Amino acid sequence: MDKIKLEYLCTEDSITVFWEKMESSEKGDVYELSINNGDAVKICKTDYTFEGLEADKEYSVEVKTVRAGAVIDTEAISIKTLLTKKRIDVTKAPYNAVADGTTINTIALQKALDDCQKGECVFFPKGEFLTGGLRLHSDMEIYLEEGAVLLGSENPEDYLPKIHSRFEGKEMECYQSLLNMGELDHNDGYNCKNVIIRGKGKISGGGKTLAKAIINTERERLKKEIEALGDKIKEYENNDTIPGRARGRLIN
Repeated sequence: MDKIKLEYLCTEDSITVFWEKMESSEKGDVYELSINNGDAVKICKTDYTFEGLEADKEYSVEVKTVRAGAVIDTEAISIKTLLTKKRIDVTKAPYNAVADGTTINTIALQKALDDCQKGECVFFPKGEFLTGGLRLHSDMEIYLEEGAVLLGSENPEDYLPKIHSRFEGKEMECYQSLLNMGELDHNDGYNCKNVIIRGKGKISGGGKTLAKAIINTERERLKKEIEALGDKIKEYENNDTIPGRARGRLIN
C-alpha cells in the first residue's frame, strides 16, 4: 500500500504539517495527529497546525491514517521550532506607521520591510495599515497579530511604477500587487526565497474599487488602440478586458 509523506512549515511557536492523500485513500478516511505522544486530534483534512509551542525545541509529530476504525498507515517526523525572532514593530520609531485606516503608510512600511534581516520579523499590531504596493525580499517574515489589517489602497497611483509581470500567460507591464516578491526574469531562477507571512490578522486588497479605477485609467491610456479594434473588441469578451489586464494581484 502507498503511504503519505509528511511535510511541514514551522515558526518559533507553531508547526504546520501537511500531506497529500494516498492514491488508495477512500471516502471516510480520517487522520489522528499527536505531538510528543500527547492526546490525538482527529481530522478529515490533510493539514493541521500545532500552536503554543516552545521556541528552538525538537518535537515529534505522528500522523495515523484510520479507515473503518483500523490504523492503516503511521508516519512520524521530527521538527525543531525556530528561534524567537526580533520584532520590528511598524508603529515604533523610526517607522511610526499609523493604523487608522486612512493614513497612507507605504514609505514607512517599505522601510521596515527593507530593514528586516534574517532572524527578524516585521510586526503589525492591531489596527488598519493603509498602503500601496510593497516589495519583499528573501529571508524575511511578516507577522500580523489578530486584529491587524494590511489594507491595500484603492488608488492606482499607489501601485506605481509598474512591474514586468503576466496576465493569463501574457507578459506585460502591470501595476504592482499589494505584496511583491522577486522579479520576472527568464535568465534567473527564483530570486526571492524563504518569505514567511503569518498571524491571525488580515491582508485585504483594494478590491473592486481599485480594479475599476485601474481599468478606467488604462482604458484612457489605450484609447486609440481599443478604438482601432472596432467590433473586434467583442473577441475580448467586453470593454474592460484589455484595460483590466494591467491590474495587480493581492500577492505577486
